[in-house]
Amino acid sequence: MSVESPKRGLVVSYFGHSVAVKTASRQVLQCHLRRNQPVPVVGDWVKFEEDNSGSGHVLEIEPRRSVLMRGDGRGDSKPLAANLDVMVIVMAPKPIFSDYLVDRYLVAAHLLHLKPYLVINKTDLLSEAALLEQKAEIAPYERAGYAVYFTSAIAPAGVQNLAQGLAKQTAVLVGPSGVGKSSIIAALTHDAIRVGEVSAK
Repeated sequence: MSVESPKRGLVVSYFGHSVAVKTASRQVLQCHLRRNQPVPVVGDWVKFEEDNSGSGHVLEIEPRRSVLMRGDGRGDSKPLAANLDVMVIVMAPKPIFSDYLVDRYLVAAHLLHLKPYLVINKTDLLSEAALLEQKAEIAPYERAGYAVYFTSAIAPAGVQNLAQGLAKQTAVLVGPSGVGKSSIIAALTHDAIRVGEVSAK
């Protein structure tokens, strides 16, 4: 079995003992991890070697310019994503909407030097009056200079606007369970990737 010289690629998903790496030619290649090797996360740039079987092995993780961490049950920190540009804070209308959680995520975004975008999803569930009320509640964030998007599974224009705002940037979607993060990612990527979420605890 011949092995090619090391290449550089971007980790776009992980599967436990392997990661999906997007190559310079935009091919997505499954790369295995060696035992006791540091585990790459989505957003990591890695060096890998490709073999004739159509898969490869990760050799090393390049230095990260940013990393999103989350504590586990033992008090240790676990990396979730790396080299991010944008934190997309996803909320749904009341009773899920929480300005307290929005503010927590905004603080985290600023500490990580990420641009925060605010998304109110599932707007199709609102009456016209309730939508106006929700827009009034989010208006202070717009006045403070934050980008705000209103999205819905049945109205693609909102997701298209978000996609334009995210162009050529690496983003992480955060927010409580049930706000539709998976649906937004599926719409943005046309179901081309597996979805992982970061939820509030």
